[in-house]
Amino acid sequence: MNATRTVYACNLTVNGVPFCDDLPPTTILLDLLRERLGLTTLIQGCDHGHCGGCTVLVDGAPVKSCLILAISVPQAEVLTIDALPRAPDLHHVREVLGRAGPPLCSECMPARILSILALAGQGRTPSAQEIGAFMRANPCGCGRQAHAEGTGGQVADMSRSEHEDVP
Repeated sequence: MNATRTVYACNLTVNGVPFCDDLPPTTILLDLLRERLGLTTLIQGCDHGHCGGCTVLVDGAPVKSCLILAISVPQAEVLTIDALPRAPDLHHVREVLGRAGPPLCSECMPARILSILALAGQGRTPSAQEIGAFMRANPCGCGRQAHAEGTGGQVADMSRSEHEDVP
């Protein structure tokens, strides 16, 4: 008789903290992060990957955590918006997004920040067009989509000026 496994090992690092446990194979990454780890700043919005409120970085790439099984990213490094107040790159991104107009809603702001940081983490300064494309990938119902897309050039300019002093 062939026994079916009901749980699988899940070994992740979430915001720098190791997480090791056995999980049912159907556990969605968003559910793990919100329910097991208490990271409720992640929004469970549309459950279809459209809103971006559940965006996290998995090994440096933006991922909609409502669309991925936790066991499908073994040994991954997961970064959520919760870890970013400690991140050194965040201050200029938040400053530009806040200075450019009305604040973004809590659903789209984390996805925007994480997407910009993912682009910047590729070892080069992202262009305004790249930042705008990343932001358009997460449409939001807050009505501030155009405001967010327009900040791409400002963030890119700030990134360039910060990196110019680096030898």
